[in-house]
Amino acid sequence: MWVVGAIIAYIIIASIFVFWKITLPIFILCIMFFLTIKQKKAFENEREEKKKKQEEILLEEKNAQERVRQEIATRELHKKEREQRIGKLITNSQLLSQNLSERIVSARKAMDTAEREYQDGAFAPFWDAVELAVTSLAHFDTGVRQIGKNYSEYQTEIKQLESPPVFDWKKAADVPDAITTANRLQKIVRAGQRNFQFAVIYEQRKTNQILVAGFAGLGQALSQIAYRISESTGLLSAAVADLSFTVSDTSAQAIEADRENARAIMESIKVIRRQTKAEAEAEAEARREYERRELEMLDNIQRRRVPSLLGAKAASND
Repeated sequence: MWVVGAIIAYIIIASIFVFWKITLPIFILCIMFFLTIKQKKAFENEREEKKKKQEEILLEEKNAQERVRQEIATRELHKKEREQRIGKLITNSQLLSQNLSERIVSARKAMDTAEREYQDGAFAPFWDAVELAVTSLAHFDTGVRQIGKNYSEYQTEIKQLESPPVFDWKKAADVPDAITTANRLQKIVRAGQRNFQFAVIYEQRKTNQILVAGFAGLGQALSQIAYRISESTGLLSAAVADLSFTVSDTSAQAIEADRENARAIMESIKVIRRQTKAEAEAEAEARREYERRELEMLDNIQRRRVPSLLGAKAASND
C-alpha cells in the first residue's frame, strides 16, 4: 500500500512541477484569497469595536442631554415653588400690615372703656377692658415680628430668582405708633394697681392666660408689652431701612453659576458630538482604504493570471 501512496505522491509532485505555470497562479490566488478573508475579518472586528464605541458615545450624549433636561426641569420646578413661597410671604405680609391698624384701634377703644370703668369703680369690667387692650397690643407685636420674619425669608428666596415679585416692604414696615398706646396702657394699669380694691382683683387675675403666644399670663404681658413692641418695631424698621440693592445684584452670582453649569454641560455634549463625527470619518476612511486595497489586490491577481493562462494554452496547442 505504501508503494501505491508513494506513486500517487510522486505523480502529484511531478504534475505540479510540470504544470507550474497553471498551478502557481492558482496557489498564489489561494494565498491572496486567504489573506483577503483574514483582513476582511480583522476589519469587521475593528468596525464592530468602533460601532460599539460609537454607540457608547451616543448613549453618553443621550444621557448628558437627559441630565440637562432634568436639571432644567428641576430648576423650573424650584423656581415655580420659590415664586409661590414669595407670593405667600407677600400676601401674608399685606394682610398683617392691614390688621396692625385694626389692632391699635381695638386697643385704644378698650383703654377708653377701661378709663370709664375706673371712673365708675367697676373693678371686674375695668380689668376685662385692660386684658382686651393688652391682648390687642400683643397681637400687634406678633404681627410686626411676623412681617420681619417674612421679609428675611423674602430676601433669602429672591437670591435664587432673576425676576422675583416686587413688594414695597417699606410701606409694610410703616406701622402705626403703638409705643404711645402701650405707654398709655401702663398708666391706666398703674392707676388700677394703686387703688386697693382694683389691686385685689388684679392679683386674682394676673396669672390668667392670654390667647397670644410669647406671654405666660396677663401680668407678664402688662409688664413687657411696651418693651416688646419697641423691640419688634425697631428691628423691622432697621431691617427694611436699606433697600437700595437690586434683585439682579443679589441674584447675579447664583444665576451666573447656573448658567456656567449649563454651558459646561452643553460643551461636553459638543465634545462628544465631535468625537462621534471624527470616529465616523475615520471609519469611512478606513473602509475606503480597505476597498482600494481589495481592488488593487484583485487587479494584481488578474494581471498575473491572464498571461500565465494564455502561455499555458499556447504551449498545449504546440
